Amino acid sequence: MKAEFLTKEKIVFFFNKYKYNSDLIIQLERRLLKESYNFEKWQTMLSENSKLTRRLFAENEELLDEYIRPAIEHPGLLTSEAVDTFLTHITFFLFENHLDSLVVDDLLSALMKRTNLTKRQEYDIYMNLGITRTVSGRSSFELCDSAFTKADAIFPTYEETDCLDSQIHIAFSYTFHLLSFCLYKSKDLKKMIQIYSKLNNIVRTGSRELYDAMWGQNSDIQFHIELLMRYMRIYILFAAEQIEFETDQKSFATIKAWLEAEYKQEQKEGKINLMIWTCYFLLQSKINKTPHIDAEEIFSQKLELLLAENITNFDYPECAFPIDNDPVDPVFANLLNMMKLFNDSFSFTFMFLPALFKITRKPQLKKRISDLTRNYYEFLPYENKGFCIDNFVIDNFILIAQSFTTPDDCIGFLQTLFVHRQITSAIHFSMVGHIAFVCISHFIDVKPELFVGIPGLSSIDDVIFYKGQLLEFIRQAGFIHDIGKIGCTSVINLHSRHLTNREFGIIKSHTSLGNKIIQNIPLLKKFSHTILGHHRSWDGKNGYPDSFHNTSSPIKVLIDIISIADSIDAATDFLGRNYSSGKHFDDVLQELVQASGTMYSPDYIELLQNDEVLRSELKLLTETGRTSSYFDAYNKYVMPFTYFEAEEERSIDLLTPELKENLFDFFKVCYPDASDEKLNWNIQEYLGKKQTFTFVLHNKMNKICGIFSGHTVYPLENQQKEFHGDCIIILPELRRKGWATNLIQYAKEFLSNQNFNTIKMDVLQDFDRESFFWINGFSVSRTNQMEIKL
Repeated sequence: MKAEFLTKEKIVFFFNKYKYNSDLIIQLERRLLKESYNFEKWQTMLSENSKLTRRLFAENEELLDEYIRPAIEHPGLLTSEAVDTFLTHITFFLFENHLDSLVVDDLLSALMKRTNLTKRQEYDIYMNLGITRTVSGRSSFELCDSAFTKADAIFPTYEETDCLDSQIHIAFSYTFHLLSFCLYKSKDLKKMIQIYSKLNNIVRTGSRELYDAMWGQNSDIQFHIELLMRYMRIYILFAAEQIEFETDQKSFATIKAWLEAEYKQEQKEGKINLMIWTCYFLLQSKINKTPHIDAEEIFSQKLELLLAENITNFDYPECAFPIDNDPVDPVFANLLNMMKLFNDSFSFTFMFLPALFKITRKPQLKKRISDLTRNYYEFLPYENKGFCIDNFVIDNFILIAQSFTTPDDCIGFLQTLFVHRQITSAIHFSMVGHIAFVCISHFIDVKPELFVGIPGLSSIDDVIFYKGQLLEFIRQAGFIHDIGKIGCTSVINLHSRHLTNREFGIIKSHTSLGNKIIQNIPLLKKFSHTILGHHRSWDGKNGYPDSFHNTSSPIKVLIDIISIADSIDAATDFLGRNYSSGKHFDDVLQELVQASGTMYSPDYIELLQNDEVLRSELKLLTETGRTSSYFDAYNKYVMPFTYFEAEEERSIDLLTPELKENLFDFFKVCYPDASDEKLNWNIQEYLGKKQTFTFVLHNKMNKICGIFSGHTVYPLENQQKEFHGDCIIILPELRRKGWATNLIQYAKEFLSNQNFNTIKMDVLQDFDRESFFWINGFSVSRTNQMEIKL
């Protein structure tokens, strides 16, 4: 579609559809970590989900080609209304916690090139740039600060604009500006206090109309202003603690006064937020020079109290923002919820436990802290939403890893973290470790002389004698080679579309970041060269990072094995990569042969070609073994922490007499306000026609969770039957989570075998098209009809 034809309605359609598809991909993947399936059923579900996510991926690419990429390439052709619509929905997109730099950063950068922007459009561009740079964690404080400063210069006060939306955005801009100091750990607390003061002045000069628009007509304005500014002071207190209160004396005095006042206020309210508690006692320790043993005792006692209070229910900062239980207006509560930071479990994991870890000298307590931190990661939600916590995770891992005694302790911790934060990387680590292990085992047996020259191995006898250590090193190196991806999970989790060149650049930084991380962990330093070199070509002429010269590495032969294993797994992955269906091992081997002597070691490739047993092992590992690897990770890192009820396991079948008995209860839940007479009439209307098929989603207890019902039509123009859907209904709590799509898929397979050629559904014209986005799978979607060709 040409940019000049992008209308308001089309842009709104894009954002609704794209958000739905992207969310569904994540929901489908996470179902694998939440359902109680045996291996056979789990394997089938894995395959079905993989196919569906690839279809959604392709659909998103079509949407982007039609609606977004033309706008990025030709922003000057957009109408002013289209620009306004894009900016409005980008703001919604961000406030709904979607992180997608193509739809936000790239589009905003393109819009900025227009020569006829209004002041409001220019303001919203800079505000949104500042927000996305802040929450993405992939920018820098300087770039965030620059965007917010430019926005401030356009509308420095409410009086500069008479648009209520822009006046509301002014307050948001200052709020996220303060948040950027926290997330990027800026040490300029003096400037942060200045921004706080300006926000304080601005929010107190708004009109009643503005406050009604922001917080509701019945809000207590003064109370909400005071509460908002209290939250903003907490941002500054958090930032101060992150840099251990290193600041100038005047700023320090201000922060000290705020902290003491907040502590006393929360004490009076009966609940002290854990972040405030931690900051308060760390500051008291610093001021009073509390003896080490006393500080440890204070924090240890607090730990026992927290565990008794079940603080480890691990709400995540993407999900909540409870600091106090103040009776705030719902609209204001939603506003605060957009600034999701510092809930108790986040503070527990990233502030309290690290503080205690640094204080204590007891190995048992350090081990306990390590286990509690691991528990936090086991309960992380997967959604790529909210602000990115990668930088906090890196610092935390470096700190906790100091208590580990073996590399496998580190690997186990990392696997737990990645399974729950970035599952495809976790499986990739495991696969590369296994592939590299199998390869080196055969290589040493067939050609041990290749490994002579590795430090400590001066002869073939040495290689054979130390084979066990080499195998262990390469296995661990495979598991640890992509450790730097801990710093770019939000990009890697972007399964919904192809990555941009800039995003590939971010991912390429994982080798250098990984090396930087392990330099702080003595147990892992020995893997430095395999981390830095596994994306360098064998001849050293290509790949990244440019600064690492793999050809001069004393363990180059080991780097080369990790490089080959990495490529084999990436190319054969038919489950974890939405943009590729995965190649057969034999085809991948031919590609390796073609790149032998440049990208890959010719010695290793020759051994791969000539070793039939090795080829068979690798073929098995990358095909049927891949599913087993996924399931092994599930059993080891997920199943122990997941608790199932029998009713959670759902399946789809045609309506049976036993299921029919539960239809009324199902309709009653879906339509609680309808009379019993009306419900019975609807059941008869939907299901009482001749030649009706009703597909039912139900659990093991025969509780109905969803239905798709319709009847047979014989069009005059052809001999094949059509299935006309009369209703598709899902329980409210399961809507927009892929179950309707599963019902459609089941019906599609069943009806295909019954010689139907089309599924059609009529859409009521007064319904919003967005209402039907959760019914996925239709090749045609129009205002009044949706259909699938079988």
